Amino acid sequence: MLGVAQIFLWGGSYFLLPVLSASIIAEFNWPEKFLSACLSMSLLISGLIAPRVGKLIGQYDKNYILLLSGMVMAFGLMLLYATTGPVCFVVAWVVLGIAMGMGLYDALFASIGKKYGRVSGKLIVQLTLVSGFTTTLIWPLLTFLLHHYGWRMSCLIYGVLLLLITLPVHFFTLFKRSAQETLPADEKMPASKTKPQVVRIKKDSVYYLLVCNFSLGSVVMTSVYLYLIAFFVTNKLSMEQAVFMAAFLGPGQVSVRLLDTVIRQKPPIIKAIFSACLIMAGLILLRVLPGYGYIGVFLFGFGNGLRSILRGALPLKYYRKEAYPVAIGSLARLPLIAQALTPLLAGIFIYYWDINAFMVFNILLALLNIVPPFILLYWKIRPDKVKSAERWFIER
Repeated sequence: MLGVAQIFLWGGSYFLLPVLSASIIAEFNWPEKFLSACLSMSLLISGLIAPRVGKLIGQYDKNYILLLSGMVMAFGLMLLYATTGPVCFVVAWVVLGIAMGMGLYDALFASIGKKYGRVSGKLIVQLTLVSGFTTTLIWPLLTFLLHHYGWRMSCLIYGVLLLLITLPVHFFTLFKRSAQETLPADEKMPASKTKPQVVRIKKDSVYYLLVCNFSLGSVVMTSVYLYLIAFFVTNKLSMEQAVFMAAFLGPGQVSVRLLDTVIRQKPPIIKAIFSACLIMAGLILLRVLPGYGYIGVFLFGFGNGLRSILRGALPLKYYRKEAYPVAIGSLARLPLIAQALTPLLAGIFIYYWDINAFMVFNILLALLNIVPPFILLYWKIRPDKVKSAERWFIER
């Protein structure tokens, strides 16, 4: 059920504008870049609040953050419904940005890690598998609502549906039962130690390698998602062919999540190297053979789907349950900020060069992103280099 809640949360924020933007632009005559800037701003806000969200999840036994996230997002959608001008529209996306920071993957992974301890990895895979169907399910729903009720009523109806679904799901799965009730027996804390504690993360070399890996992955993912269709069209494919090629992203992402349920015994660091190599290989095939782009798109989607899982599973191997929620929040900030700035910087790059050069630049970033997991693999072979117990402390 948490996967269903994620589908509605992603659909009500990150994947909302691709369906509704044309109707919003038609009503207000705003430039498309204004809507893109609002989405970038909301991503930036979610990144800025991510460390604080992680600390709050880790500090209190009851999970209020996920419980409130659906309410905040529904409120943001209702503000969109009531929009009369650019100021109200911007405020709505500020609220949606806060909701994204409270309810999407990073907050969810932190909540699961705290609640279920070392068995969280399997749950993270299952949840990302389900939420991988977001565009498959939500875009047709939004299209249906838009066609019958217009974009304003679509926001209102969707907000009500989101609230009706996420509130009971988060209440019964993450709020009603405390983390102490669901942790394995050997991971439970004594009753005297279950009061709120402030956990701090030591930002050592492992921390910065994870940040680097996650940030580069976010930049490459956002760049490809934004300009994949434009890349195909630039390389003399028709719009229909471009959309057909791009459609292989979804099957690639879902396929790797299904595969991960079979190969989950492999160490996460090996999967991280595999993911980075697949992303680079997919981009190279795209650039060299755009006419056979579906192969490159599938490989890229495969690698990126695995990367989504590793955002939650990889830190779980380096941070104990007490520190995991704080670590997830802290590790999320820079990748989300980078993701928010990517549309602007990508547009500048393409303006001065071209989209093919931009694809080559992303290949170089993907190549660079193979380095951090290889260093972490070396430290896995040399365990004397890294000790998880030294990576966090409780502030007295």
